[in-house]
Amino acid sequence: MGGGDRGEYPDADVVRMNYLSAQQVADRLRISCKTVRRYIKSGKLPSCKIGKLRRISEADLEVFIEERTFRSEMETAYHRQRLEMLREAAQVMADWESKRKKLWIEEHQATNPVLSCKR
Repeated sequence: MGGGDRGEYPDADVVRMNYLSAQQVADRLRISCKTVRRYIKSGKLPSCKIGKLRRISEADLEVFIEERTFRSEMETAYHRQRLEMLREAAQVMADWESKRKKLWIEEHQATNPVLSCKR
C-alpha cells in the first residue's frame, strides 16, 4: 500500500503530525475546554475528526495563537484611541459648559441683584 518499504499509507505525514485534544489546547491557552469547543464550532479554530474524536493540529493552534495575538494588539490600539477621543470630547463638553455658564451669568448680572453682588 502506498508510501514505502514499511507499508505506510500515502498520507503517513498526516498521521505523524501532533494533534491535541480540546483539553490540551485549553490548558495551553489557559481557557476553558468549553471555550475551545466554541472556537472549533464557530470555525475560529480548525480541527479534524480522528475516529470519533475532534483534534487540533499543532500547526493550526500556532496560527490561531498568532492571529489572536495580532487581533489583541489591534483591539488594544483601537480601545486606546477610542478612550483618547472620549477624553477629548469630555474636555470639549466641559469647556463648552463652563463658557455657557459664564455667558449666562454675564447676561443676567445686570437684571438680577443676587448675581450682581460682588464678594
